Amino acid sequence: MNTEQFFKEYVDLVVPKLETIEQAIYLYVVRHTIFENKENILVSISSAAKSNAFGLSGRGGTMGISQTRDKVYTLQEKGFIEVVDSTSKGLRLKAVLPSENPAVRAEVDIKEQSVPLEELDFYAVPELRQALRDREGNKCFYSFKKITNENFTIDHVISRPKGKNTYNNLVATTKAMNNKKANMAAQDFLRSLYRDGLLSESEFQERTIYLEQLQAWELKPNVNG
Repeated sequence: MNTEQFFKEYVDLVVPKLETIEQAIYLYVVRHTIFENKENILVSISSAAKSNAFGLSGRGGTMGISQTRDKVYTLQEKGFIEVVDSTSKGLRLKAVLPSENPAVRAEVDIKEQSVPLEELDFYAVPELRQALRDREGNKCFYSFKKITNENFTIDHVISRPKGKNTYNNLVATTKAMNNKKANMAAQDFLRSLYRDGLLSESEFQERTIYLEQLQAWELKPNVNG
């Protein structure tokens, strides 16, 4: 592994995505796996916290065990750590290099403009998810309700595994509508909302046209800010 390249990617692409505790945990796992040519490491969260392996808390004491464990799983959600196993002795963790993280790779591709817009992963990258929210005018694609940071999510028009994470298969919506839709096809779901009186006829027609334009790759999100 190119250590210099790793730290450049870490500072430029990883640090902005992680909280301070997450940064400490991630570097600890990298130090004891990748830097030692090991696949993974068994970590006792309680022992590591008490020995200050992850640094000090805000008040200079040890890290909270529960909080530290939560941050490990947050790191997994962000794609920087893989929890290989959970045992009575601790968690077996594997570090993911920045260059192997889909969200980081996509961000690099955007900056370098090396990948066409149609091939970018708009589901995994927070910045691209936000671009979809902006495209929808900060309103739920299905219900027209205002999207907030708390209710915001992304829905696949064609559900996975058939549907891809491309911008022509993703819409910004609320968690409530996403749960209600489940695995229904987007057109069928819109029709059900219309039948239930949750969409007017004009709204249903508008969404139908929008859906056709979307799947024809005509509704390109702005990824340049």
